Amino acid sequence: GALRPGQIYNSNGAMLEAGLRQWGVGSCRRWHVRDDLSATVAALGEALGWADVLLVAGGVSVGERDFVKPALAECGIEPEFWRVRVKPGKPLLYAATGDGTQVFGLPGNPVSALVGLAIFALPALHARMGAGASHRGLRTVAASLAGDVVNPADRPHYLRGSIDGDGRFVATGMQASHGMLGLAMSDALLLMPPRASLEQGEMVTVKLLD
Repeated sequence: GALRPGQIYNSNGAMLEAGLRQWGVGSCRRWHVRDDLSATVAALGEALGWADVLLVAGGVSVGERDFVKPALAECGIEPEFWRVRVKPGKPLLYAATGDGTQVFGLPGNPVSALVGLAIFALPALHARMGAGASHRGLRTVAASLAGDVVNPADRPHYLRGSIDGDGRFVATGMQASHGMLGLAMSDALLLMPPRASLEQGEMVTVKLLD
């Protein structure tokens, strides 16, 4: 239906489920939860009773409507870490329950959510599925740079891009954490160190999203 003021469509659920299926995780369920502490506690309780690995998109930062951390506390779960030094996706959370269920709290911005899934959660999922260490997470490939790229920030930055017909990495679209068009056009991630610049033609290793 039509959105009311202050509402957005839930694109993350469909995007993350598609990513999971693309990367070999066939059994998954989705819960849609409003920004409410009691609703979040109830949904977490139900999901923890079903899932071996739980992905929570949104609600992990410090806003007044970010209820994931207090909801986990209500369920008796304390994060092992919260926040990572990377762009996009700084407010990522990880926790584990006493019976071994793993919880990944992914940021709500769509690019941050997908990068968090691909870089942090996917290797853990593959490990639980029995994959050896060399087959966990995204595949990597060598590529040359189609143009100069710069990361002026003080955190490592996963640039989104595509591999062209000549095997070159081309950065695509807006690189902000809400830039879904650039993400949709991308099939690779390039990790740029903090305050780094790379020149056209340099060889790099990229992670493939396909």
